[in-house]
Amino acid sequence: MQATILVVAEPVHLRNLLTVTLQKEGFQVVTASFAEEALAQLQKACPDLILIDFRLPEMDGFQLLDRLREQAETRLIPVILLGAKSSEGTPWFDWNLFRLEQAGCPYLLKPFAPKALFDLIGTLLKTGGTEEHEGPGP
Repeated sequence: MQATILVVAEPVHLRNLLTVTLQKEGFQVVTASFAEEALAQLQKACPDLILIDFRLPEMDGFQLLDRLREQAETRLIPVILLGAKSSEGTPWFDWNLFRLEQAGCPYLLKPFAPKALFDLIGTLLKTGGTEEHEGPGP
C-alpha cells in the first residue's frame, strides 16, 4: 500500500512541485492551499504524513501544527514543516527559524534537495514520527 501525504502549501507552484515530486516516488498526494482546507481534508481521511509550509495565508503552519496536536485523531501523524531560507540573516528569518526549532518536529529549509525530503519522509514513515528530532531534517 502506498503512503498518502497531505501537502499544505501556498503558492500553487510550490504545492504542484511537491505533488509531482512525491508522486514520481510513488506516494499518493492530497493537497490543501491553506490551513482550514487541510483541516477539512483531515475530516475525510488521515494521511500517513503531512508536509506543511509555515507561510500559509490566514492561519500559518505553526498554528496549524498546534491544531493538529490538539486533536486526538491527528496528534500522532508525522509532520514535516517547510521553511524558507531566502531571508537568511534577517530578523524575520531568525524569528521563524527559532519557531521552527521550537515546534518540536523536523523541518526543511527551501530550497532543499528532493533526496533530503525523501530521506526524512522515509525515516518518519518507518518510525511513525515517534523519534525525537533536533534541528532540520537531513
